[in-house]
Amino acid sequence: HAKTVLVVAVLVTVPTAYLFVTAETSFDFIGAMGDSESVDGIKAMTDDFGAGSIMPTQVVIVGDVVVYNGTSMTFNYAYLDAVENLTAIVASKTEVQKVTGITRPFGEPFEYRDLDEMPEEERAQVLSAMRSYLGKDNRTVLLTVVLANQPQSNEAVQFISTLRADLAEAKANEPMLATSDVLVGGTSAALYDTSVFTAREFTNIELLVVIGIFIVLMIVLGSILLPTFAIISIAMSITWSFALTYLVFGVWLNLPVLWLIPLILFVILMGIGIDYNVFILTRIREEIHKGKETKVAVVDAVDWTGGIITALALIMTGAFGALMLSGNAMLQEFGFALTVAVLLDAMVVRTYIVPAAL
Repeated sequence: HAKTVLVVAVLVTVPTAYLFVTAETSFDFIGAMGDSESVDGIKAMTDDFGAGSIMPTQVVIVGDVVVYNGTSMTFNYAYLDAVENLTAIVASKTEVQKVTGITRPFGEPFEYRDLDEMPEEERAQVLSAMRSYLGKDNRTVLLTVVLANQPQSNEAVQFISTLRADLAEAKANEPMLATSDVLVGGTSAALYDTSVFTAREFTNIELLVVIGIFIVLMIVLGSILLPTFAIISIAMSITWSFALTYLVFGVWLNLPVLWLIPLILFVILMGIGIDYNVFILTRIREEIHKGKETKVAVVDAVDWTGGIITALALIMTGAFGALMLSGNAMLQEFGFALTVAVLLDAMVVRTYIVPAAL
């Protein structure tokens, strides 16, 4: 029933491929851990102190202007005004819960020009708080930004791009900051940079791996069509496995599906899937070289290699499936994705779809 098998395969692949491309993966390793004391502690902190207080975002303004003169104990108020303008822009964002910095050491704006008029004890306290946001060189200023969302959430991570763009625009309008660099760091920023870098590099890796595998298979199999279909069949396994993982963990269990899942599925299946492909395709070619017609050669090849591929798949799923015995939801997610991927690739794609297509 080759045609029926292929039609069903296409009908399944279209929605799973769409889900693979459009599904929003997460950077929330904390949420993916499931139930644990550390997660409960983080949830308690989020409820009482704000989600972003767990891992605040830092904005560092690095320049060559002396902000504080330690000898005369005076501030460069023109520079502080420019810093305050940037601080106000950051604080005005709905994604931001609170900003503290040299012009807002207690989280609220105050008249820093009136320091000399304050009582000595209050002045010393405020001066100490302000200087805690000033670098040792008296030229570097730190802003601590507490985000409204959990720092590893998609909302917090994607906000970094907006924050950097707004700060760059604001800096361009401040002559005092012309020689300064405004840098955004912290957990959310690091995850954003990682996602951008990984997405770019992963695309290059995918192209190189696919081209390399195609060339090797073309040499081994002496064909252009077979390597092409082998790669397409592996792509089917990847999208099916990701879709099942997303539905089980993301929809049913309501856990974040980590951004590493698609990458790991690609790496593992491109290795294992190609091995299984080589087993069955080379055997089919050998049977055809014996003079058998294609359909008979395919059936005999599946008969001879099916047991080997099944045994290899069971070994791999046993290793990957062991991760699902963990009490850690993140390990369970990885174990489930890899186990399903290997089983689908060996038991469905290699056993039915590849022979049906041939």
